Parts: sequence; C-alpha cells; structure tokens
Amino acid sequence: MKLLLEAETVHRVPPKNRNPNDDWLWSREISKDFPSVLFHEYSDHWVNLAFLSSHHLHSQPEGLEKTVWKFKNFLKGLAGLFSRRIGILERAICVADEVTNGAYFHWIGDVLPRLEVLEENGFRDCTLVFPPMRWSQSFHDSLRAYAFQSVILKYCESVKVRHLLHMTPVAPTGNYRPRYMQAIRERFRKHYALEGVQPHRRIWISRRLAPKRKIVNEANLLPVLVKHGWEVTLMENLSFEQQVRLMAETRIVGGLHGAGLTNMLFMPEGGKVLEVRFPNDSHNNCYFSLASAMGHEYWYLLAADMSGNQTFDANVRVDPDSLEQVIKAMEG
Repeated sequence: MKLLLEAETVHRVPPKNRNPNDDWLWSREISKDFPSVLFHEYSDHWVNLAFLSSHHLHSQPEGLEKTVWKFKNFLKGLAGLFSRRIGILERAICVADEVTNGAYFHWIGDVLPRLEVLEENGFRDCTLVFPPMRWSQSFHDSLRAYAFQSVILKYCESVKVRHLLHMTPVAPTGNYRPRYMQAIRERFRKHYALEGVQPHRRIWISRRLAPKRKIVNEANLLPVLVKHGWEVTLMENLSFEQQVRLMAETRIVGGLHGAGLTNMLFMPEGGKVLEVRFPNDSHNNCYFSLASAMGHEYWYLLAADMSGNQTFDANVRVDPDSLEQVIKAMEG
C-alpha cells in the first residue's frame, strides 16, 4: 500500500434552523474523522466484471443478504473468467468501487473527488480503468472536464494491467473533504464558463418521476412554492451540463432526500439548501455534510409521516404549512 493523502478530521456547521430536540439526528456528524487515502498496488492484474466485488472497500451485508451477495459475486467471477480479453495496459488507476455502479450521487461524491486528488498529486497523465458497471451519460459528460485518458470496459471484457493502482475513497461515502468538493465546483464553473453567473433562482427538485421515495402530496405543496417564487424541476429531464448550469444560477434549492440534491455542489458558495428528511433517520446525513462542505446554509424539514420503515423505499407526506414556515425563515 502507498499513502496518497493523510487522515483528516472535518468539522461541520449545524443546521441553520437547528432544533435542539433533533440534535440526535446529526450529532455524530458534526465532527468526523476520515482515514488516510491509499493506493493498493497489483501486478499483472485482470480488471473485469469481478474486479469490484473482489476488492471490498465497504462493509459486507449480513444474513440472507450476505448469501445473495456471495452468490452474485460467484456469478461475476465466472463471467470474468469467460470475458473477452481486449489487451494489456502498462499502468492504470482504478477509482471506482462497488457503490459507484450506476449511481449519480456516488459518481459525484465518491469518484470525482478521487480525480481531483490524482490531479493535485501529479497523476493527470495516467490512464483510468473502469471495470464493467452501469454508466449514465452524466458520467461520460463529467469526465470531459478532466484530462485523463480512460478505458471503460463492457460487461463481456477484461483488460490486463501490468501495474495497477486501486485508489481508496477520499472520504467515507456520504462524507466529503471540503477542498476537493469545492475544487470540483470550480472545475465545472470554468469548464462551462460560468464564473460570472449570478445566482438568483429558487429550485425545488421533484422526485415525482422516480420509482420510489416520493412526496405523495407534492401537488399540495405547489401553491406554497409558487407563492414564494420557487421553480419545480425534474433533474431526470436535464443533461449533466444543464444541471450544472441551472445550479450555477440557483441561490436556494430544496427537495426530498435524493440524488438531485447532489447538484447543490454546483451552486455558488453561500447558497441555501432545504432537505425534506425522513423522520427518525439519523443515518442518512450526506446532504447535511455536503452543504457544509460547499459553504451553504443547511435547512431541514422533517416529513409529517412516511410509508414503511425502509428509508430508500418509503414515500412521505409533507405538511404545506410547515414547509411555508421554513421557507419564510430562509427568506428572512
């Protein structure tokens, strides 16, 4: 192993509308220790579908989920053995891990910070190798802002790397080292020539097109949002560049916990973020942490109730009067 970045402790700013009764939701997030960032080095190593599963950087599931997880990894291993071998790379770096697969939030929060660290440490001429995984157009579009050469493998392909470096996360998932996240913002502001854009918009990110995790009474919130000058946006309908440009013009952003809020990263420093949170959820604090890292005010609203116990699948109901109270406080 090779040390790339020292361990670090990050201190965060509490929510702007902090209620002491809710402190248990994020009390363990106000100060966070991050481990060192390392390179794991491999010689003559095959990168294929099984690669991410065989290099675990996160905790493994338990019980029945662990059995299913092991069976899937066994199938991936078989697929890797029979994949088409497309060539040999002399030297390459892998910056993906098992949580990256197809997820916009993890691409922005886990992969792009690694690219910033690589550039800072003089690796800008290296080749990035990406094991087979689900790709979105946003991934491809964001890579254009970097100078790296990339090899993106298909599910049926393998490549041999003479000297492979596998980079550990810059911070644990859902956590951020502020200077690297801010570096990402500045990179895309320059890439899309947005330095002179002044923020003025108020954007509500709707999840009504999402298959799960929705505000079931969002229609009842629209009069409140319109009254206070908010625009309702569906991020699924925008390209990556359009999302970056929209956020560069945004002063206040809000919505239910979901990947769309990741785009607060592209707002100019000093913005305001309103997250509708799931009641009794003290685990998912990634947007509280991201707002602090980006220099934004973080505001929150607890959903009135939710269906089911699983945060990632549950729908919620939001009280319109409570929403208006928070919005008025943000405006004040």
